[in-house]
Amino acid sequence: MMTESNRQTALLRAAKQELGRFFQMFADGVKGLTMPSKLIDLVWHGMQKTEAYTSFCLENCGTLVQHAPIKGVGTVSWVKDYENRFGSLHPVWFMNENGRLDEQAYSEYEASGNWHRASWDCGPKE
Repeated sequence: MMTESNRQTALLRAAKQELGRFFQMFADGVKGLTMPSKLIDLVWHGMQKTEAYTSFCLENCGTLVQHAPIKGVGTVSWVKDYENRFGSLHPVWFMNENGRLDEQAYSEYEASGNWHRASWDCGPKE
């Protein structure tokens, strides 16, 4: 049985992997990148201002990625770009900072392939 500690470790590992994929899309010039996942954004904030962050950025996109305030609500425009590169969005995209899944949003995404009701407050600085 998975302990809560192991679950948190697995979620943070998945969130970091997804952040790397997000950075890869940034490097590929995907437009409209915003960060709708509170959990992945928490990982992003936690990594900034560490020596490992520079290495992580260089490994995933070849440059340092600046975090910028970008507020909005609506449809996540880059989902198809993500799916073309990596397949379906990982459930961590639909989790809050405590690792709780927004089951409604995830179910709607699974059914339609779109993420219509999202909100964000940041993204990479272009």
